[in-house]
Amino acid sequence: QNSIEEAQQNNCFICSLSRSELERQKVPFQAHIIQDHYMWAYARFLLYLDQEDPSNLTGPESFVKQKLKENNSTFFPNRRCIKMESGDSGESHLERVVRVRDMDDFRQPLNTIAENAEVIKKAEVQFKMELKELRNAVLGFTQILHKLSTMMASQDDDDKKKKKKKKTG
Repeated sequence: QNSIEEAQQNNCFICSLSRSELERQKVPFQAHIIQDHYMWAYARFLLYLDQEDPSNLTGPESFVKQKLKENNSTFFPNRRCIKMESGDSGESHLERVVRVRDMDDFRQPLNTIAENAEVIKKAEVQFKMELKELRNAVLGFTQILHKLSTMMASQDDDDKKKKKKKKTG
């Protein structure tokens, strides 16, 4: 158990390079395992390849998927790190621009949210109009009820006066 934890703390899960090997080459271990070889990004990529329709895959993605089918892991950077390789060749490290599939995962929900926001705004306007109409209707009914109440009170007074006239008459 301790040796497993020690290996996790001191070796990159993806390339298997040790903390000391990386840091001797001036590659900070924490930055390497979080930025360069983040294991959950690899896991997510492999899951994506498994679930995605093959017709939607790019050439490199199809290549990796085929290697996985063949149980061939040569596409993994075993004992390799781009920062170390660029340092070995005497070149300063050049950032590689990588298209991140996660952005596509965010675009669809954001578009859906934007569309839903428009629907909600339209519904809000409609509800406000209906609420105004209902408020006006309630006010109208309140006025009618007040008039009816006044008429009934007046009629009661008239009835009382008629009864008094009959008694006195």
